[in-house]
Amino acid sequence: MYIYDTLDHESFENEEFYGKKSYFIWHMMIDKRYQGKGYGKLAFEKMLMDIEKMPYGEAKYVTLVYHTSHDKAKALYASFGFVDTGIIQDHSMLAIKHLDKNNLSYRKVMKLSASRPITKFNIYTPIGCFLKKKASFFLKKARMGNNISF
Repeated sequence: MYIYDTLDHESFENEEFYGKKSYFIWHMMIDKRYQGKGYGKLAFEKMLMDIEKMPYGEAKYVTLVYHTSHDKAKALYASFGFVDTGIIQDHSMLAIKHLDKNNLSYRKVMKLSASRPITKFNIYTPIGCFLKKKASFFLKKARMGNNISF
């Protein structure tokens, strides 16, 4: 799930991105039974591709937070070009990626570690957006597998 809003938290005041529009990846979870098979990476790439279309407005950044002890999450986000900002709150690190329409470095061919072919998933990603000005929340559960083609 992601939201579209302005990066205006008081802890960002001295940062380059303060006051700028951004997409914020709020939640992404993969059931423990399906972790380590590449599904998270595939779902994350799909989410970034959706954000790239800027469906709720122009933005210069995409941001997220992850728990500082979650090394796998840090590695995943870094592989897509996210950089730690050094801003930590409640053991959560803020990471940021500059959205450059001309240089989509996160687009790459993926190979899953699972030996079976990808035909059906028993996981889903909620994809949504909160529009502050319109005070409306759009949420869609996009089931991976038969309902979405990557």
